[in-house]
Amino acid sequence: MGKAQLAMTPVQPWGEEAEEGAVYTILLQRVKAQEPQEGGDVGGASPQQGNANLQSCPFMHYHTRKRRMLRAGTLSALVRWLLASGAEGDLSYITSFLATYQVFATPKEVLELLLPLGPVK
Repeated sequence: MGKAQLAMTPVQPWGEEAEEGAVYTILLQRVKAQEPQEGGDVGGASPQQGNANLQSCPFMHYHTRKRRMLRAGTLSALVRWLLASGAEGDLSYITSFLATYQVFATPKEVLELLLPLGPVK
């Protein structure tokens, strides 16, 4: 894969990050930037001029979002990630964890770690 093709892929591996008993794979995700809402200012122009400027601009505007995916960790780090994985964009983690946790932990151990992290009732 050439440099130009790599630069255009929407998700690129970036490296690893270790934190509090867990190792994360870092991905950079290219996301289309939000267009200003109607009535918003674009470079000091009036809303009508701003929308005309956006429509005449031939370029797509993107920003880069850092995504973390849990790769390894202690049992407490794995359970903490159950609550954070959705916000981080690691959408397949919950189903993967629930399908495999009984190999390395009991349901009682997982619940003892999970219940203090949840909402107070």
